[in-house]
Amino acid sequence: MTLEQVLRGRKATYFCASPELQQTNDATVQTGRSLRRRAFDVNNTDSGFYIKSWMDRTIQRCRYESVATTMLMKNGGHQNILLPTEIIENYEGKHFVYPYMNGVTLDDYIRNTPCERDFNKILYVLEEVAKGLKHVHAQQVVHRDVKPGNIFLRSDVDRPYGFTPVVFDWDVAGDMNERGNNVLFSGEVVGTPAYMEPLQCEGGRLTTEFDSYALGFVVYQMFDGQLPIDESNVKTAMDVMKLQINSYRRPLHSDGIPQAVANVVDRMVKRNRNERYMGLSAMVSAFREAIRVSEVSAMKDTNNYKAGVGGVGV
Repeated sequence: MTLEQVLRGRKATYFCASPELQQTNDATVQTGRSLRRRAFDVNNTDSGFYIKSWMDRTIQRCRYESVATTMLMKNGGHQNILLPTEIIENYEGKHFVYPYMNGVTLDDYIRNTPCERDFNKILYVLEEVAKGLKHVHAQQVVHRDVKPGNIFLRSDVDRPYGFTPVVFDWDVAGDMNERGNNVLFSGEVVGTPAYMEPLQCEGGRLTTEFDSYALGFVVYQMFDGQLPIDESNVKTAMDVMKLQINSYRRPLHSDGIPQAVANVVDRMVKRNRNERYMGLSAMVSAFREAIRVSEVSAMKDTNNYKAGVGGVGV
């Protein structure tokens, strides 16, 4: 089959083999170094697949982080998470094989709909992602890189809004039972600084709060199109991490967002974890209740307006 390079990042390259591309038993891949023939022993590929390849074997995450991912693969999946079907290691690096999906990432969705005002759609995404994360948290695993780019809206006509939110890219997942903290042997902190919980930025011990906090940032971004911290003047990842630890959070304030809803979202992204909600279930419940209160308030305002208009004509 032909593997098409779809994205090359600083440390990993993504290849895709959609059903339409499957032609032979070999894979032609562009590694970024040279064009070479490579035969991957990939099973169950009738529906297509894509591969995330860590090319640099010196990166500790290629070896260390796959332990938690392998454990999740053995313990079974969940409708809101997408795990690799295989992890293949060869002389070039470590390769995570994922099933092929139709749909878009939440990152793409936010880019096209930067200020979503369908509160129930945002609630749906929050609820479904939280379900997937709670499933892995119960197994003492933390994703530690939750962000819109790692949430996929998989096309599904039988689901609300025509998609199922799934969390993927588990190759940096961490096991909370492992000794140590959130810093690799190389000294690198795992995660995306713009979504990292302050303790995570400081290299603290793994906790489910890493994922809860990041999901709060995702919800904020769905409403606002931006993050609650101002990254406009920072140049390095370390600078962003300093913002997470020390900076002011911009309150969510925009036309069409009820104050009750904004207050809940603002609490999700508080710098001090003691001021945030205690876990994903509390976040979801508070957000759902804020929407309900806002809808009741809006209905009362509408009824009062109609009553007032009717009174004028009497």
